[in-house]
Formats: sequence, structure tokens, C-alpha cells
Amino acid sequence: MNVSSSVNFANQDLRNRSFHGQNLKGANFSSCDLRGCDFSYAQLKGANFERVRTGQT
Repeated sequence: MNVSSSVNFANQDLRNRSFHGQNLKGANFSSCDLRGCDFSYAQLKGANFERVRTGQT
């Protein structure tokens, strides 16, 4: 599944989601909880990761 580059995930709880291989160029992840997420092989150029929570769950 490819995701549009204009996706706005801001302020969401996205724990343990897989974004493996997805096109997330320019996506907005600001203030998200990304603990346990898989971004392997994802395209993240220009993505916004300000104030995110990361690490293991």
C-alpha cells in the first residue's frame, strides 16, 4: 500500500504500526506516538517528526 505524500498523522497514537516500504515523503508525524513502529525501507524525505515519541513499547 502506498501512501500519499500529503498524509497528516499529526497528534495520533500510531504505536506498533508498520510503514514498511511505504512512500511517506512529506508526511506529517508531528506530536505522534511512534513507539514500536517499523519504518524500514520507507521513503521519508521531507517528513516532519517534530515532538514525536519514539522507542520500544
